[in-house]
Amino acid sequence: MSEFRAAIEDQLLEVLYQPKVDVQTNEIIGAEALLRWNHPERGCIKPEEFIPLAEQTGLIKPLTSWVLEKAVHQCIEWKKIWPNFNMSVNLSVHNLHDVALLDQVRRMIKEYDMQPSCLTLEVTEGDIMTDPIRAKESLEALSM
Repeated sequence: MSEFRAAIEDQLLEVLYQPKVDVQTNEIIGAEALLRWNHPERGCIKPEEFIPLAEQTGLIKPLTSWVLEKAVHQCIEWKKIWPNFNMSVNLSVHNLHDVALLDQVRRMIKEYDMQPSCLTLEVTEGDIMTDPIRAKESLEALSM
């Protein structure tokens, strides 16, 4: 975990983007931000291996913040090419309980002067079911 913390702080993680294509028009309509950690000695470490550790140690908050910043910045760049572009970012259930997340998303939307509909925040059903009432409240607050 100390290596992972250093990877976050030193920005050694990488965000890759999986394109979303409209199958009828063959036009790129968006992308999903995918976090990758290419460890210098251990090679590619799957998110399934480091995300649970990040959740357990509290590193999920700075990690999500970093990914959101990268993804929103990239979204703005790609909207210059594809005006209807949408960026998707996966959230952890721990992010739904983070009161600062809503403020961060609102700040980025205002700072980059982007439409809220250009950003999709994804949460798995399993994550929501760990605390459905609180998840519902958080999702309603994020819905703009």
